[in-house]
Amino acid sequence: MSVPDILLSYPAILTNKDWQKKKGPFAKLAGKTGVGESLNACEKAWQAVKWGVFDTSKLKNKARSDIEGAWKVAQGEYKRSIEPLRKALQGVMATTDKTAAAFKKNKLIPSSATKAAQDISKAAERLLVATRSIDTRFFEEKMERYKKFDKLNSYRDALKDRELAREFQAFCEKEFSTENLEFLVRSKGVKVTEKNATAVYDTYIAVGSKSELNLSSALRNAYKKCMEEGDWDGMARVMESIRDQVELDIKDTFDRFVETA
Repeated sequence: MSVPDILLSYPAILTNKDWQKKKGPFAKLAGKTGVGESLNACEKAWQAVKWGVFDTSKLKNKARSDIEGAWKVAQGEYKRSIEPLRKALQGVMATTDKTAAAFKKNKLIPSSATKAAQDISKAAERLLVATRSIDTRFFEEKMERYKKFDKLNSYRDALKDRELAREFQAFCEKEFSTENLEFLVRSKGVKVTEKNATAVYDTYIAVGSKSELNLSSALRNAYKKCMEEGDWDGMARVMESIRDQVELDIKDTFDRFVETA
């Protein structure tokens, strides 16, 4: 969340002191306008805002609990102080518009006083518009991301979401575990046969292979033996054990990935 610069420095034009100076002595002929009171109330409302609460620059690398806590604080501060400020600004606009209209009808009051009231109304409107521009995208995007991650039970769930799938694949690359994900995805529902057994062995099973899996010697030898003997029933059981081992490895990677939310 960020705050437009216009909101961080209270404009002099919206102070009672400036109004008293600009309206001139003849404006007093119109009687009590309420402009001064509304400006004092507005300035007080602005001073009550804890603007730092809306600064997200220090939250970029914070933990989820910190960001969620900051979001609650920001939401509470918006309701506590920004909403009253908006009402105060609307009050200034209503009072000065009414005053400008009254001044305009009174020929004894100079046009400069009327313009002063109109300028205040415009300045208040600019601030009012700016309050709608307080940027909440950082928090909203984070909350949406947390919701997505909360629904993930395994790496398979992540792969169902195009954006999360790309993120998880990139995370696997960072952790040097792409071979685990690749193997599980490519071997799902695929039966090892005489035709593809060597390709699987040369790619994933053999020591030093391009996408060597982190397997025990017993599993590697069992696979090779089944392949050499053409024991495809035994091979199915070995492959199941291999997938179980790789599933454990990918789970560790997935758990660390979830922590990046």
